[in-house]
Amino acid sequence: MQYTSMSAVFALAASSVVSAQTITFELADIESWDGLGSPNNIVLIESLPDISIINSVSWTDVTASGLGGPSYGSEMRLDLNGEIVVTFFPDEGSGSAGGEWGPTSGSTSKEFVSNELILEFFENFDDDANLVDARYTGGTITISYGTLSDCNGNGIPDAEELGPDTDCDTSGVLDECENLTDCDANGIPDACEGTAVVNDLFENAIALDLNGQVTGSTACAGEEATFGDQCSTAAFTGDGPDVFYSISLAEAGTIDLWTCNSDYDTDLSIHNLDGTVVVCDGDSGDDEAADGCLQYSSRINTDLQAGDYVVRVGGWQGATGTYVLTSSFNNVLDCNGNGRPDDEDIAGGVSQDCNGSMIPDECEVDATTDCDGNGILDECETLPDCDDDGVSDCEAIAGGAEDCDANGIPDSCDEAGGTLVLSELMVDTGVLNGTEFVEYGIALDGDLDSLAATLTFTNADADFTWAGDVAVQITDPSGACTEVGSFNVETCVNGILEDFPAEWNVPDSGEYSFTFNLCGQNLSGTGDWTIRLTHGYEDGLDDQWSGTLTFGVLTDEAPCPADLSGDGVVGFSDLSIILSNWLTSDGGDVNGDGETNFSDLSLVLSAWGTEC
Repeated sequence: MQYTSMSAVFALAASSVVSAQTITFELADIESWDGLGSPNNIVLIESLPDISIINSVSWTDVTASGLGGPSYGSEMRLDLNGEIVVTFFPDEGSGSAGGEWGPTSGSTSKEFVSNELILEFFENFDDDANLVDARYTGGTITISYGTLSDCNGNGIPDAEELGPDTDCDTSGVLDECENLTDCDANGIPDACEGTAVVNDLFENAIALDLNGQVTGSTACAGEEATFGDQCSTAAFTGDGPDVFYSISLAEAGTIDLWTCNSDYDTDLSIHNLDGTVVVCDGDSGDDEAADGCLQYSSRINTDLQAGDYVVRVGGWQGATGTYVLTSSFNNVLDCNGNGRPDDEDIAGGVSQDCNGSMIPDECEVDATTDCDGNGILDECETLPDCDDDGVSDCEAIAGGAEDCDANGIPDSCDEAGGTLVLSELMVDTGVLNGTEFVEYGIALDGDLDSLAATLTFTNADADFTWAGDVAVQITDPSGACTEVGSFNVETCVNGILEDFPAEWNVPDSGEYSFTFNLCGQNLSGTGDWTIRLTHGYEDGLDDQWSGTLTFGVLTDEAPCPADLSGDGVVGFSDLSIILSNWLTSDGGDVNGDGETNFSDLSLVLSAWGTEC
């Protein structure tokens, strides 16, 4: 590095002036070279009294030039003793390369102890290795420091200045030398005036006027909890600094809370006394431009029963600022907004109240309380429960149970589809290029339910074709089709239903298997079905797929239990299944007793040669 002491500063066209407890450096003509630590960088060193306390850095009217090159002003940095990094031109990024930057002024504070100052001028991004990227053309930088006996550098020993007004936390160190937090900037460190925000804690919530307005700031508040996992709206995060207000309702009614005129992106929520969220909101308060609210204000308008609640005012993703919270309360409940009190609607028969909650049913009906969507609360009707497990069919489906034909009956109970018959088709595309295809015919009878593919993929030229780039189109006797797989080629008018899984998204030759659930695709019929295999990557070359496609079809015909292989005839394939599962599993169970044994073998032999 180009180290220099004060005696050599002028040789670099830079100078410093030592006066009392500050040192000022002239920056004109100092060059900015490479990344931090480069031996090319300019480094200035100045000795200080033993055990000096550096407390702040300020810069005035700093200007610089990019010398017409590719460097940005935002890349020019100063490192002070590895403790402070100054970016003089943070806004001079893209579009400012090689230009003239400044003047700029600023300051930063941080206390650290050292017996010398080490200033290294460097580039955050080195555009030209071993070359000058930019040059300072003017301005100064001033570093202030003190000593253990005079930390603020005013020439008066600290011991003579200590007192209640200068050392409010009685630490034995002047407050101004401790960098104590003063978030409300009132000149009194937070540690010396207690909590800066009285209602910073949930348990310290301040009573809120039900019809009024309060204002305050969350800038000095702490973060007590995270409530975002209790709310479904993405505009509410429930974290960061927050304040709390309490409300006490002697009777039920409608409350309206609004953060219109706040100067930041607010979060708003109402809680039970145990902290659980009753209702929350992120951005509903600014949906009407005529209201004149700042963007992202929050609003809650909801009915509450009599009781005690806590209101939280926070910010989206920890945002803070000055909030204005307006509140209004009406003890007349009108949840359906028809202009009549809810109790009159119920008494007059305008609204039903099947559960006796004194809330009109139409105000309680939603996806969680009316799972079958018939407008009747689930608790007020007996819902079908096909397997008698205590969970209604629609609740089971809402919870993830399969209902592929969308008939409202879980597939596990739905026998309407009939008997599942499996039919195999051996395929071999031969070598195909992109968009080329081969077709096969297969006799099927019933409703298409599944397709199991076990294919060997051969990538002859090791190009970018994947195993999953084969498109398999299935067309029933009526001409209706569905298609799976492919990359950028579609041959079915309905488009691609589903891709092969990620395991097939590789160019490696080998064997791959996957089963598609095709229930609900409405492909059915008796007779010849057409199966087309297309190279689904239009730029692919010299690729081949061969193996077995197994079609699962639901048929109304009586089952043929001895046809274990599903190939339509009782024969050697079924005997092979019996022998491979003998006394070890139910894979060859013909009679339904859960075992594969002599009883099953006898049934297969007695039905030998039967077409199913």
